[in-house]
Amino acid sequence: MKIVDSTSLVLDLNLFREQKISYKWSYSPDKGYYKGYKLILVVEYPSLKPVAFYLHEGSQHDSKLFLKIVENLRRRRILRNGDRIIADKGFCDDENYWKCVMLHRVEPCIFPKNNLNVRRVNGRFAHPFPALKNKSLRRLYDKLFRRFDAFIKSWERFKTVRSIIEDLFKVMKKALSMDKVHRYTERSIAKFVSLIVLLLGIIISLGFNKKEKLQKLAEM
Repeated sequence: MKIVDSTSLVLDLNLFREQKISYKWSYSPDKGYYKGYKLILVVEYPSLKPVAFYLHEGSQHDSKLFLKIVENLRRRRILRNGDRIIADKGFCDDENYWKCVMLHRVEPCIFPKNNLNVRRVNGRFAHPFPALKNKSLRRLYDKLFRRFDAFIKSWERFKTVRSIIEDLFKVMKKALSMDKVHRYTERSIAKFVSLIVLLLGIIISLGFNKKEKLQKLAEM
């Protein structure tokens, strides 16, 4: 099972001075408007081992990035047939549910928004299965559909699991000094984030793999 989430990556810029490099404005609920990047992190659960990260300049919505992330994880064999990926409401979109199952054969445990038409989403799953001649593939799709149907009816039980990635972000920002980034080229920023993710993986391997321990580390 994988967990995916995004956070702001704020560049420490003097906005009243002319910049040699042009940066796009981004927005996040916790930071407001800022210049920098969006960091998307993917971790394995329950080990919390980081398995991938992505940087996106500007504030492209998470829901528009979700399928690209899943496609990349499938190509790198980080996600396999029948795997489950958990994401918050920011990644919610009708197409993301349907295409994640039908194109990538992965269970999309995306927390639904209040206005999500669950009946319409389930309706898109209902038709293709009987027409499939490959029995093993048909069984896989049927299994994914049944698991998704169970998830969408009781998605709240995954809140605690998903929330742990927020503690990982706090460790990255507070304990590993990623709150404001003093790097200014895309290449140097990517190298810096790679180092932070590597250090996070080392910290987790040393036994900081529980919510309480991560929270204490972030507060030090």
